Amino acid sequence: MDGGRTCGVSGQVTFFKQFDGYVDGQTAWSMLSELENGRYPTFSFKEWQSKGKRVDIALSSVSFQQPYNEFSSCVARLLPYSFEDIAFTVLHYDENGDELNKASMARLAQIAEFVRYSPDVDLVLMATYTDGRGAKAANQRMSEIRAEKLEEYFTSLGLPKDRIQVEAYGERRPIAENESPIGRNKNRRVVISLGRTII
Repeated sequence: MDGGRTCGVSGQVTFFKQFDGYVDGQTAWSMLSELENGRYPTFSFKEWQSKGKRVDIALSSVSFQQPYNEFSSCVARLLPYSFEDIAFTVLHYDENGDELNKASMARLAQIAEFVRYSPDVDLVLMATYTDGRGAKAANQRMSEIRAEKLEEYFTSLGLPKDRIQVEAYGERRPIAENESPIGRNKNRRVVISLGRTII
């Protein structure tokens, strides 16, 4: 293709004169794979000033393996979710207890992992609620116990107390009817919001 470049080993890609050498997507991964196998991925293009003249530029796999191993190790440690995925999360409790249900425990572990490795998360705001069954005072106390457990959980991870804010609302602010088991399950919740420093 006149004026274009092709990536010989990794497939064919068309670039324009202002191409800055950046390759991404599947092409980049293919090139990394070729380098890992000791091959030399090559860019071929027709020289713009001298028509008909072909230029080949190969990437060398010499000294590639160690930096690539470090890169692979880094990729393996990346969390499979972003701040936006967990910045606002609603978790639910089992009935008559201060333990989150199984799915919510798994989600809480993800949030905790993200907070541990993200120094820019400067606030974990938690609001605990109960359903409307039982005495109002008992529900408020249960909400407070849940809040205390969550605060202890995040401080045990090394998060300073001044970065944790907890509110216990008891049976106030229901989001569903308390007459049905489904509604009560929705009301037995903790809402976790994360704040982060924007640089």
